[in-house]
Amino acid sequence: MALVNAQQARRILDRIVGYKVSPLLWNKLGKRWLSAGRVQTVALRFIAEREREIKAFTIEPYYKINGNFETYAKLPFEAKLVGKGTQDYYTTAKIPLFDGSYSFSKTSIDKPLSEVIDTDLKSDTCQIETLSKSAVKRAPAPPFTTSTLQQEAARVMGYSSKYTMSLAQKLYEAGHITYHRTDSVNLSAQFIEKATAYAEKAYGERFVATSTRAYKAKSKLAQEAHEAIRPTKLKTELTMTSTITARHQKLYTLIFNKALSTVMKDAELSSYSLKIQSKKGYRFETRFETIDFEGFLILYSKKSETSKMSDMKRGEEVDLKSLLIEESKTNPPPRYGEASLIKTLESKGIGRPSTYAPIISTIQDRQYVEKKDSKFYSTMLGTAVSDYLSDAIAQVFDIEFTAQMEDKLDTIALGKGDIVDVLRKFYKPLEKTLEKEFLEKKFIDVQEKTDEKCPECGSAMLMKYSKFGKFYACSRYPECKGKKSFQESIENPCPKCAGKILVRLTKTKRRFYGCSNYPTCTYAAWNVNQIEKDSRPDV
Repeated sequence: MALVNAQQARRILDRIVGYKVSPLLWNKLGKRWLSAGRVQTVALRFIAEREREIKAFTIEPYYKINGNFETYAKLPFEAKLVGKGTQDYYTTAKIPLFDGSYSFSKTSIDKPLSEVIDTDLKSDTCQIETLSKSAVKRAPAPPFTTSTLQQEAARVMGYSSKYTMSLAQKLYEAGHITYHRTDSVNLSAQFIEKATAYAEKAYGERFVATSTRAYKAKSKLAQEAHEAIRPTKLKTELTMTSTITARHQKLYTLIFNKALSTVMKDAELSSYSLKIQSKKGYRFETRFETIDFEGFLILYSKKSETSKMSDMKRGEEVDLKSLLIEESKTNPPPRYGEASLIKTLESKGIGRPSTYAPIISTIQDRQYVEKKDSKFYSTMLGTAVSDYLSDAIAQVFDIEFTAQMEDKLDTIALGKGDIVDVLRKFYKPLEKTLEKEFLEKKFIDVQEKTDEKCPECGSAMLMKYSKFGKFYACSRYPECKGKKSFQESIENPCPKCAGKILVRLTKTKRRFYGCSNYPTCTYAAWNVNQIEKDSRPDV
């Protein structure tokens, strides 16, 4: 009953936040389709804060230089210029972020210095200063949990967490995989025994681990009632049906290889660090690896490889064939994608694995965030909601809140805490905060000035939000009730007819780009990079 009480406390806690805070948003923004949630709003805050951090980041230009070398045996390789004498060109900086910190590197090389270096190295000679080698073993990662499956599917195949769970649901219903909503990284002894025999038969005894690996869940919130996600039968190919498609097969292969890899040996690699010195004192560095024994990497078509570079000796001269001088700039912290957002939520102890997909889907449906080229952008509405709630009800939407609350729920699960006492201590302060906020006559008007003109009176139009998306409304409302639909477009013209490229959505709400002259012009692309590539004239 202690475990039941802990679960009940969690459910009540989530409903208090959702049912009490959502009406506050309706009151302040006048939009009854908005919502708030203990996990939903914190997920939104991560994205909104990152948007602010990106805008505040100072972009600095710099130059980086790589050398194209060739060994005496005519083996080409590349190395980066890292310094001259005791001076290091590369420096690393770290800035604080809402979810931790961000490190980035840059060089002290500007354009005049790059030209000096270029001139210097044209009359310089280079030789190997050191070539150090170290043996590296790479162990297979744990089998998939719900969150790691979502992250890997997003990284490898670009699938959204919602779509990944939809595919996994079909695989589970068809009996191809075990239950796909799990925190556990453990596999049954029966599966390990069968998988070991399968791997030995398929790849040979030397590829099979001699002992069973023990994995431990990283999340302190892990509830390990089920096994990790694994295939129910050791077969690589599924029978295609009306409900099991090639995309189900791709996800199944990901799950199959990950589970099978856990019974296979570590991969053995040699890691080399090469340092080159010029007579004028310029220092170049590069690293490379060779695979000595594939181990579990054989599942991913990795082949043993050797490199003649490993035969190079200290003092050996190398020929600097050319310099690649590239103008670059410091990059701001990256925007969240599905994988990185799920990873951050899990690492901070926020939410349950089964909630990540619906949470990410909800903040998009509420128009709090937009997904462009697999990255999340906070909308004006999302930023307004995040800023208001994190200020008005700071104790609920702070990163540390969920982790602290989970600790209290753990005390209930252990029979050391009282469910009513925990909920009362949370609800009473929240109730007072909500009463105060409802009494404040503050209205948050989320709108943006645009260059569009009202079709009825010619006045400037404002960008506003409705349940169905963005739209233009006359700035003279209610005197003028002129409206206009909004259609997002990009700067790139259509590669086929030079028409305007519009942002469109598929039936499953997947974003793509299509020509505004459809159906006369049928050009379409999934991302801007493809449009830019198609726009380049053939060489």
